[in-house]
Amino acid sequence: MIKGMRSRSSPKFVLCQYMNYGWQPSVHPSSFSPTKLQTYTTESWSSLDRGTWLLSILPPTLNETFTNAYGGTWQELASELNSGLDSITDKSTMYQILMWYSQKAEVDKKVCWQTHYTLALERYENALGALNSLFVDPQTIEDNDTYAKRPMDLPPLYLDHSALHCLHPDSAIYDQMADLVQGVTVRWPNKEISIDDFRERADKAAHPFGRALFHAARETYDCPYFDGCSTKNLYGGIPFLAPSFNVFIGTMQTMLKERYQVCIAFDEVIGIPSNAYAFATSSFSNGGHRLVAAGCRSKPCYNEFNEAVRFGNDFCHPHHLDEGLSYFVHADAFSKRTECGRSMLILFAEHFNPVCHCLRTSSSAVYCARLPCYYELMTGSDYHIDKLKSDCRTGNLSQNRSLAFPYSLSPLKPKCGMPMIEFPYEDRRLVCECAKVREDEEEMLFQSYYNMSSKLVKRSDIKGVESFRVGRKLEVVVGR
Repeated sequence: MIKGMRSRSSPKFVLCQYMNYGWQPSVHPSSFSPTKLQTYTTESWSSLDRGTWLLSILPPTLNETFTNAYGGTWQELASELNSGLDSITDKSTMYQILMWYSQKAEVDKKVCWQTHYTLALERYENALGALNSLFVDPQTIEDNDTYAKRPMDLPPLYLDHSALHCLHPDSAIYDQMADLVQGVTVRWPNKEISIDDFRERADKAAHPFGRALFHAARETYDCPYFDGCSTKNLYGGIPFLAPSFNVFIGTMQTMLKERYQVCIAFDEVIGIPSNAYAFATSSFSNGGHRLVAAGCRSKPCYNEFNEAVRFGNDFCHPHHLDEGLSYFVHADAFSKRTECGRSMLILFAEHFNPVCHCLRTSSSAVYCARLPCYYELMTGSDYHIDKLKSDCRTGNLSQNRSLAFPYSLSPLKPKCGMPMIEFPYEDRRLVCECAKVREDEEEMLFQSYYNMSSKLVKRSDIKGVESFRVGRKLEVVVGR
């Protein structure tokens, strides 16, 4: 008996019945080559499409309950099954699927399936993939397997990558998925979990989340979220980007052991539950940056802080904060217009001296208009030529030192000088205080880890990667 059925499942978690013999086609499925698209024909029907035939041979209970969960008519479901078959690019796979159903209908044995119909329809690209995913190998029910396994001769189809693949602690198969993930062990001497070993286990799982785990097992990960992913800490509702498979699986093991809700995101899926921990497992990047101190995202000026730190700036420099000083960051550090701080243009003497020399010696300012920095200087003088001339003679521009003045950096960037964003102390204070708290937490966490390391090594359940919980945050610690 499967553990999930014994401990957390209702008696109807898995059902078993005989297949119908269906509306028998005059041409057996084995007569069709993988590339042919003809419909089946019968004596009583002029034609019988594949989707209709497939539904007709399902066990009566599965036929009725799956159609009800689909939410459309029997004919609409048959039409979508046809579309699902036609969408399979490898026609030998389509042929293998048809033959599996045909053979099960011809033998005098029951087939078994899981009853999470709605979940399967939500997690797969089409109804055919959802239907295929419901079936389980009856042998795994009779044996003492820890999780239900799919029939390996029925090809699995494609998950919906635009869906968020979540596993809730109250789910009937939570224990099964936990056993699947926690059942892998490290390989010595490198203390790493083999991706191939894990994929072999996950490939057998008869559940959409198990299939998601299979596809999530890869060497490297990218962040599909435009707003970025956290790379070091786990926070509820914020996508986490693991640096490697070993960190991904080790952290997943701990989350399932603690019975948290976990999610897997292959694409930018909006609406991660605030009490769920989501793993970003995309194979491509959507331009999303990696988040620093992601737990501070609600603080004002966080986006600017995150991009500035990634650009290499000490946005929260202790001396500047202690003295209440502004901090300047080059405008190129930001991917879009900033919501806090103010745009400034810094000009050096070599930038404005040629313009001032021209204005002092020429009879008309027209002769100076084509010089570099003329437009920028006019902007700083509120477009008053007399003010600009005065500044060149006796004002700030008469001194051989740099000059900073407010300047709009949109829609066009200045052609000379250094465009900067000035962040006053008050703009940075809240996000920097939050980031400092996170940094202190991490330091305490690592100190605690090293103090406990000698005890942890003796534990038999250590997998080579450990995660530790700190409030709403989980810190990932790699290796020993």
